[in-house]
Amino acid sequence: MPATGSSCGRSVKYMWLLIAPIKLSCDYSFDSIPAVISTSDPRVALAALSYCLLFALALYLGRQGQWQALFAVAWGGALFVPAAGLLFDVGTVIGERLLFLPSAAFCLLCALGAARLTRTTANSVIIALVLSYSVRSVIRNATWADSLTLWQATAEEQPRNAKALFNLGVTLRNQQGDGSELQPMVMDLYSRALAIKPDYDNVYMERAKMYLRHGMETQARADLEQAASISDHPDAHFHLGLLKMQRGKDRCAEAERHFLIAIAREPYDHRAHTNMGICRHWHHHLQEAHGWLTKALSITPAAEAAVPADALANVLRDSGLPVEAAKLHDLATAIQPQSFAFQYNRALSLFEAEEFSEAAAAFKLAATLDPAQATLCHERATFAKQFEASK
Repeated sequence: MPATGSSCGRSVKYMWLLIAPIKLSCDYSFDSIPAVISTSDPRVALAALSYCLLFALALYLGRQGQWQALFAVAWGGALFVPAAGLLFDVGTVIGERLLFLPSAAFCLLCALGAARLTRTTANSVIIALVLSYSVRSVIRNATWADSLTLWQATAEEQPRNAKALFNLGVTLRNQQGDGSELQPMVMDLYSRALAIKPDYDNVYMERAKMYLRHGMETQARADLEQAASISDHPDAHFHLGLLKMQRGKDRCAEAERHFLIAIAREPYDHRAHTNMGICRHWHHHLQEAHGWLTKALSITPAAEAAVPADALANVLRDSGLPVEAAKLHDLATAIQPQSFAFQYNRALSLFEAEEFSEAAAAFKLAATLDPAQATLCHERATFAKQFEASK
C-alpha cells in the first residue's frame, strides 16, 4: 500500500512513542487512531515536516563526516518507514513491537548526542532518562496484572477502541457471572463497541448469547442474524440452528442449513455435527444420523462427549442395536450422571436389550433426578421387574 493518510497518522504516533512513551496501549485497532481523511489534518503537515527534518539531518551529518550518527539515522529511517506503512500494508494499525529495531537506532543516536555533552551533563541526562523510563515500566507492568486490569486500562487510554470495549465487556461478564438480570455495564460496553464498529460480528455474537441466557429470544435472533450476515460467523449459524430446532421437528430443514454453514466454516465444530445427527434422527434417516453422530463423537473433547454419545446411542437403539446403545449410554451417564435424559435413555436401551433388572434400577435412578417424571419412571421400573420375573 502506498503512503496514505493512515500512514501519516502512524508516523506521528510512532515518532511520539519513540520520544516520549508516556501513553501506552496493548491495542490500537478499531478507530483508536482516528483516520486522516483530509490534507488539512495537522498530522499530515507534521509527518511531512518530520520526514523532511530527518532527511535534512542525514544530509548535514554526511557533510560533517559524522558517519556513526549518519548510520544511526539511515538505519532508523530504513526500519521506521516500513513500520509506518509508507511502502506497504503492515497488517496492523499501530504495533509498539514494530519499534523495537528502530528504537535501537534511536538509542544509538541519543548516545552519540550525549557523548558531545560534558560528562556531568551527560550523566545527569542519562540518570534522568533511566529513572523516568524505569518508573514508566513499573507502572505499565502493573497494567498486565490480569485481563480486567489490562482491558480497563486500554479502554481508558483508547476510548475509541472497539476491541478494548468488547474485551472489557466479556471479561466483566465472565467474572460477574450471568446473574438473574442483564448486566447494564456489559451491555453498554457492547453498544459502545458497535457504535464505533457497526460490523463487529463478535460483539453481536456475545450479546446474543447474553440474550439467550436470559430468555430474550427475539433480541438474540436479531443479533445472531446480524453476525451471520456480516461474516457467516459459524457460532452464529450454530445458535440460529438451535433456535430453529427448539421450534419443533418441522423446522429441522432450516436448522440443518445453518448447521451445514457452521460446519463449512468450522469443520471441527462437534456441536454442529451432533445437532445435524439429531435432526437426521428426528426425520428417521438413521444411517445419515449415525454418520453425523459418529463423526461428532470422534471430534468431541472427552469431557463434552455426553451429548453426542447419548444421541448416537438413541440412533443405535432405534436401529435395533440396544446392547451397543447401552454401552454408549454408559459413557454419557459417566460424564453427566445427574442428567435425567441420559439416565432415562439408558434405561430404555437396557430394557430393549432385555436387561430388565438393570433397566428397573436405571428407571428408579432417573426418577430421583426429575420429580415431574417420577411416576412414569416408577411405572416403567415396575414393568421391567415384571418382565424379569417372567423370564
